[in-house]
Amino acid sequence: MVARRRVSSCVPRTAVTVTPEGTAVLARCGALAEAANAELLAPLAPGEQAQLIALLTRLQEA
Repeated sequence: MVARRRVSSCVPRTAVTVTPEGTAVLARCGALAEAANAELLAPLAPGEQAQLIALLTRLQEA
């Protein structure tokens, strides 16, 4: 899902890039996460959903 390759320079380095397969997996994971979030937040009104997300974001950033 990722590819490594040498980068030509004076200092030995390796570049890591996402392969097309990795991009597809990331897209699928994103879609599954969105569906799970929608199911979790479904019992809340839209304003409550926004408030919960804002509070959780504050906790994560603290």
